[in-house]
Amino acid sequence: MNKKERTELQDEIVQEVVPGSSGLLHLSPRLGKTRIIIQVIKRDKPKSILWVTPSSELAENEIPKEFNKWGAKRFKKDLVTSTWASLSKITGYYDLIILDEVQKITGAHLAVLKRLQSKGQILGMTGTPSSTISKQEIYEELGLKVIYQLLMDEAVEKGVLADYTVNIIKVPLSHKEDVHIKAKTFEFITSEYKQYQYLTKQVEQFKGTIKAKFPILNRMRAIKDSKSKFDVTKNLISKLKGRKLIFCSSINQAEKFSPYTFHSKTDDKNLLAFQEGIIPEVYMVNSGGIGFTFKELDHLIITQINSDKNGDSSQKITRTLLKQPKGYKACIWIILLEGTQDEVWGEQLLKKFNPDKVVVHNNINELT
Repeated sequence: MNKKERTELQDEIVQEVVPGSSGLLHLSPRLGKTRIIIQVIKRDKPKSILWVTPSSELAENEIPKEFNKWGAKRFKKDLVTSTWASLSKITGYYDLIILDEVQKITGAHLAVLKRLQSKGQILGMTGTPSSTISKQEIYEELGLKVIYQLLMDEAVEKGVLADYTVNIIKVPLSHKEDVHIKAKTFEFITSEYKQYQYLTKQVEQFKGTIKAKFPILNRMRAIKDSKSKFDVTKNLISKLKGRKLIFCSSINQAEKFSPYTFHSKTDDKNLLAFQEGIIPEVYMVNSGGIGFTFKELDHLIITQINSDKNGDSSQKITRTLLKQPKGYKACIWIILLEGTQDEVWGEQLLKKFNPDKVVVHNNINELT
């Protein structure tokens, strides 16, 4: 899709937004959601605008820059930006409220938005819609129905996004007795397999009760901290050539892999060095999963996914789908712990992708 065709598609979407009407725009990454909303603003001329977005960088810098870029400077005096985390601090009334990455909305946001909205307009936008019942109930309460939808695979077909392949690496639980368990009153050595089976029995035993919370968290932690997954990922990274972006399960895991990290406890030095081609790879956790796009990326590796109810995992995947010249095709690698809840999360995530573009590898040694 060339620039003219993209602009025509964006303008078509703008026409679907009836002035003053609230609703949801389910639009793929790279479609130009910000320009679309700004075109609506230029057309309808709201007197007060609140733009809610995931990060302070987007709220404080990037969104105002977009108003400059798309010829809407005059509306900046009427613009207030906020992160989702700071929404409760916002006061006043707004003719138009923009909910960027609307799947991040929670019940706690609902009362705040109803107060801020009064009788004004709300437009929510995302490329990774949430399917959870609780989110749907919030949308209904705010009167938000889907106005327009163009999601990832349709965007790939139209040439908005790059083509892709999702490679699944399945890693078996280790039977080696090398997992050190330490509690307040005792400690012992067990295997990944035995520990996972024990934690699963705990989850089943307390299923449906408040007591299930800690076994569920402990089982999730055991999956994230799996030495088997770490070793396979490290081996995979060594086999893959070119520029690599790696999303890790934790800050600790990222720093075990490499000093080239970018996360909530670092500055952006390594991120900028990677974007400028100075270093060949960078290791992230959640920072960088939303609002960033990476050019000339040969491989994206995700060591830990979730059920993707709020689009967290698919957002990371779309970081690499920027349409690029020379027949670029995104290469995505997801590491799953076989026979565990990890596989269940993988099945849920992959429902959002074309099955013809998914390849499962049961043996990393088959890779060259």
